[in-house]
Amino acid sequence: MKANLSRSEKDRYLDVLQKLQAEGHAIEIPEEVSQSADVLWIETDARWNSEVLDPGIIGGVGYYAVRFRLIAERAEVTLPDHEITTDFDDQIELLDVDLREQHRVLGWFGLDAEQVLNSRFEAPLRFHNRGQIIEGWLVAAGSRPIPQEYREGATVRCNLTFWDQFGHKIGAHADLSVRRLKPKPAPLQPRTGLDDPAENQQSPQVSVSEDSALRASAPKRGVASTDDEGLEPK
Repeated sequence: MKANLSRSEKDRYLDVLQKLQAEGHAIEIPEEVSQSADVLWIETDARWNSEVLDPGIIGGVGYYAVRFRLIAERAEVTLPDHEITTDFDDQIELLDVDLREQHRVLGWFGLDAEQVLNSRFEAPLRFHNRGQIIEGWLVAAGSRPIPQEYREGATVRCNLTFWDQFGHKIGAHADLSVRRLKPKPAPLQPRTGLDDPAENQQSPQVSVSEDSALRASAPKRGVASTDDEGLEPK
């Protein structure tokens, strides 16, 4: 019996115990072992200009662009599930981004499709080697509008949560800057009758794929690097 285990020994010990648990054996993992062997390190940085966007649609939902870096602390880590939440929205879902189309993703954010990691999370994200790094952006849509108390330039705390193949929870938070687009004024419609004044006409809705003017004015982001060595292409 050894009085103390090294970090690598604890990692191997934890891995064996977790596999036995997954096979249905009644194994109890000591708390000091489970806490000391982190499987993943998540880095976020305010300088990466992550944002939450109000597109200027009355009653419209918020859109999120979050940049982060994942570093595997152990080999053979799989992330089958994830969650993105804020204090006011707990149902934020990733947008469908086709990597084969090298156009900007929602010209509001000025991101190229190749910078976005959304498609990597459609299947379990895998890290084959310890120290392997995956870095990029997640682009998502919420289920609720951004509350009005969050003014232009305010900070929204976004919670990133991942679960590994053993059900262990790994979390971090990112500070997102609020950006609000001004709603476009509705063009006046000609009167069609005495009881149908122009001011009663419905305002046109702004589509998610915005017009070319917004795309041209969107700030260009730095290309995020990824270390995909050993990963299978989607």
